[in-house]
Amino acid sequence: MVEFVDAQCPYRQQFETRVLPDVVKNYVRTGKLRIQMEPWAFIGPDSIRGQAAELAAARQDRLFNYAELLYDNQRVENSGWLDDKMVAAVASSIPGLQVHTLLNARASGAVNAAQRQVDDLAATDNVTGTPTLYVGKTGTKGVGVNLASATDEAAVVAAINNAA
Repeated sequence: MVEFVDAQCPYRQQFETRVLPDVVKNYVRTGKLRIQMEPWAFIGPDSIRGQAAELAAARQDRLFNYAELLYDNQRVENSGWLDDKMVAAVASSIPGLQVHTLLNARASGAVNAAQRQVDDLAATDNVTGTPTLYVGKTGTKGVGVNLASATDEAAVVAAINNAA
């Protein structure tokens, strides 16, 4: 499953807290599903800072941990909540994540290239919001999942089962 996410999207936050835990428990942990998270920034300045921090966390293999904590601490869109202090606080609460490395990596060429790659993929796939999900066999784009709401777990489960 490929999932486009925006760190400050309230709909994605609902998906993260209400749907994803069951999907991880029933499909990821059982080896039936692999999730590829694509941090995308489309809402505003906090999104861009979140995308850079998430991609920097990914360089330390902590993207999912970092994204989960951002959603647990999400505030009002474009309010400046995702500042350097919040980025560092979230990073410091993840075991094994090197905070200074993450902070420095946000402006690195590697993270900038990763941002462009996600942006290009979102444009190619006509992604217009988050969460946007594609489910299919590894190595394929998969089929888009039409969510009736951010908490439409049934649609996600049906797409996973149809792809199996």
